[in-house]
Amino acid sequence: MRVVADRGILGLEDLERSGFDFSFHSGREIDASRVQTADALLVRSITRVDGQLLGGSRVGFVGTATSGCDHIDQNFLASASISLVDAKGANAQAVVDYVLAAIAQFALETRCEPREYAVGIIGAGCVGGLLDRTLRAGGFSTLCSDPPRAEAEGSDSFVSLEEAASCSIVCVHVPLSENGRHATKGLISSQLLRRMPRAALLINPSRGGVVDEVAVAAHLQNDPGFRYCADVWRDEPRVRAETLESAWLATPHIAGYSEQAKSAATRVLLRALVEFARERGEEHAARTLSSLLEQAPGRGESPGEEPDECSAAAIGGGDEVATRESAAVWQLIAQHFDLRAIDTRFRVAAVSGLGVEEFDALRVPLKSRQELSCCRLRSSVGLSSDDLMLLRALGMQRPAPSASGEAAADTSR
Repeated sequence: MRVVADRGILGLEDLERSGFDFSFHSGREIDASRVQTADALLVRSITRVDGQLLGGSRVGFVGTATSGCDHIDQNFLASASISLVDAKGANAQAVVDYVLAAIAQFALETRCEPREYAVGIIGAGCVGGLLDRTLRAGGFSTLCSDPPRAEAEGSDSFVSLEEAASCSIVCVHVPLSENGRHATKGLISSQLLRRMPRAALLINPSRGGVVDEVAVAAHLQNDPGFRYCADVWRDEPRVRAETLESAWLATPHIAGYSEQAKSAATRVLLRALVEFARERGEEHAARTLSSLLEQAPGRGESPGEEPDECSAAAIGGGDEVATRESAAVWQLIAQHFDLRAIDTRFRVAAVSGLGVEEFDALRVPLKSRQELSCCRLRSSVGLSSDDLMLLRALGMQRPAPSASGEAAADTSR
């Protein structure tokens, strides 16, 4: 069975003994000529999958290592009886880490305590739902808006878009859709932005077209303290200079990038590929690949490796940590996932000319990022019980026991 795959999908290079004939290409170079004789196609969000790509090919299976599917013409796939599998939810924890890193940067730069604010979450699917649970477990109050879910499940657990937008911190986690009663293109409009308090924070790790970038620039004229954290862009990978200038934090579509997220997405696709092979009568290839998957480590498992360690006491700015309550936890998160450093590299690259290759190159190093849940506190000195509750909600491991069997630091501090 011949499989054409984006070489950027983590872990596929280890499948030479899988019984499948893999052909790897850059996702932006996958075209009709390359998929003509393929049975299956594995892509990321940078490959447009439609009739122009697959028409006349023998492809019967498409797997995308992404949560969103706006790069795929699902109507065409259905009409051509081509199976589609996505990796919805595989990157949820990675995106939650990104949101908390943005909030941490916000806390440090504005010298505020974010847990004093309500967080509005627009879109309560795999990512938004996990963010809601994490924030509430970590001491935040939240307001969730998800009109499709509210319509289907009842409105008791949800608020209106306007009410969610009235929070001082608003996070957007919706797919991009242009049609239907719940279309999301331009959802974050000038009208919704005016609902936000002054000097609010808007975080968008979903899709660029969901936020009206022109409206954001105009909103800043009336509210210079407004902060927009943008990980996605309307014309991505090309980013308009004025849009980049409007962003307080700008990153190159890496919110869902982590080693754990990429590995989880790959496993989802390969398990589905096993079933597709069985349906096609390729039992030997299916058994071989299934065996390889069983031998591979699962999410968060790294045989022979200890978790990354971090300590609030080791973070720079010690005087401030000692005098400012709760600063330590935000410094710890911001140091582990330094969005300001990524922002700086992004802006420097944009000045030199940000083309497709430059945009993609900025993303590559983030594939090996370790999620907070794979890290362990070396010491809890400087962290309050509320801070430890937040880190526990993010999945961070507690300090390793000392030789005497006690924790490395008093966790009640």
